[in-house]
Amino acid sequence: MVYRIFAKASALDRLIERYPCRVKPSEPERRWQIVQIGPVVFMRCVEVIIGPQGLYLHVKPVLSTYQPMLIPWTEFHSARRAFLHWRDARRLEIGRPAVTSLTVYGRLLDDLRPFLPSVLVDGL
Repeated sequence: MVYRIFAKASALDRLIERYPCRVKPSEPERRWQIVQIGPVVFMRCVEVIIGPQGLYLHVKPVLSTYQPMLIPWTEFHSARRAFLHWRDARRLEIGRPAVTSLTVYGRLLDDLRPFLPSVLVDGL
């Protein structure tokens, strides 16, 4: 029940519906990542794969799991400075009209930069 509230509040349910992943990408995976989707921080329960086709996210909180998603790079439309756990981060808007936002920091943010649309990278 609590996880359904998180899915609604973050719009994770809408992301999964709009960007379903049928086949897991073959690029290296990063497990136990911290990301913020909308206003909800998912602590060390997100599997991330960064590849040319898009950003693969699979949120796996304790005692629950959501379906994986693959968000094409063209769906990221704006980047704003943010803070996540007192660290410099970037909030990326997803979809047009915006479905939700994804906030990342550190090495994960650095690894996303080469794949994001060039107009966003200038602001990072």
